[in-house]
Amino acid sequence: MSSKKVIELFYDVVSPYSWLGFELMCRYRNVWNVELKLRPALLGGVMQGSGNRSSGFVPDKIVYMKYDVLRMSKYFEVPVIFPLNPAEAVYKKGSLSTMRFVTAVQERQKDGDKQVEQVSRELWRRIWNQDKDITEPASLSEAAKKAGLSDDEIKAALESYNTKEIKDKLKSTTQDALDYGVNLKMSSKKVIELFYDVVSPYSWLGFEIMCRYRSVWNVELKLRPAFLGGVMQGSDNRPPGMVPNKMVYMSNDLQRLSKYFEVPLSPPSNPAETMFIKGSLSAMRFVTAVQKREKDGDKQVEQVSRELWRRIWNQDKDITEPASLSEAAKKAGLSDDEIKAAMESYNSKEIKDKLKSTTQDALDYGSFGFPMMVCHIDGKPEMYFGSDRFELMAHRLGEKWLGPVPHKAAAKL
Repeated sequence: MSSKKVIELFYDVVSPYSWLGFELMCRYRNVWNVELKLRPALLGGVMQGSGNRSSGFVPDKIVYMKYDVLRMSKYFEVPVIFPLNPAEAVYKKGSLSTMRFVTAVQERQKDGDKQVEQVSRELWRRIWNQDKDITEPASLSEAAKKAGLSDDEIKAALESYNTKEIKDKLKSTTQDALDYGVNLKMSSKKVIELFYDVVSPYSWLGFEIMCRYRSVWNVELKLRPAFLGGVMQGSDNRPPGMVPNKMVYMSNDLQRLSKYFEVPLSPPSNPAETMFIKGSLSAMRFVTAVQKREKDGDKQVEQVSRELWRRIWNQDKDITEPASLSEAAKKAGLSDDEIKAAMESYNSKEIKDKLKSTTQDALDYGSFGFPMMVCHIDGKPEMYFGSDRFELMAHRLGEKWLGPVPHKAAAKL
């Protein structure tokens, strides 16, 4: 686990301001001793998804923008020169094929972001310094060649950049930008990200409390299903069940907490087999597949997660076999078609990569176990681990802690 702070840079080469930010971050990553994660995304998707309007559609803004970029170019020592027809370059041609190509380069890159950095830079140079095309395959190939990619690497990227896998990856990163940045600023609600795995009973407690309190606290709750095994390995931690004394304590502790939180926890007959031998990888991929297909909110992923917790931590049933996942989804209210679609996709590379990405997000926040809540307060993320920090969270959010079942406390008042 890295001791460096992490900066994620979302960008699109169609944006000259992105080029300025890109070069500054590349220069400062060593100065600041930070880990810079390049996140190529589609600016058009962000503008549409956030209800924003591009500067170029406002005449006075485009005039100001030309003057402003010229000043910034000199100050930042980045050679930005406007193309002869910026409207055509930015809005008519756009950058969809370009950012798919950049994504394809990044997906094939095994060690760091050196190639995607160089390719992105060459594409910025083409549009914002040389007034050249960045949409045609020949243009993309030429930029990649100048960036130092081999003929085989360029061929592989060109063969894959219009595949469903790459298109979905770019969509996913663009949605991450909306969820992780734009929407946080646009919403008046504070945002809490909840990372969890249904193999964890403590996660179930945290999950139910957060679901009960999202309306009480007027917060936006973002469910982030992740893989606890990956977090434990990535943080070099050991599960409580691997330490005999902790396992004994955990059994007693969960009985008390079950009554206190009014969550029907009942350990399976063989917890070690359930948690460590069978595990939850297939279950969390299935939950991720459900979430990936859900269009409006997190209602389905909430219900499916809850049903999987009930199976393992109340009914002592399997959560690894396809029939078990299907049964849980049926009880959660999903239709046969929805279940079929999730079953067909949960072992796909797209879903596996999405679960890996969410798990890595948890590690990047500093996670070493679940549940983990990340509260975004005044634009800054604050991490809380476990199911015993809710009162402190309420204090930091400027809200009241009304106990584990807030509607009962409210009724008494």
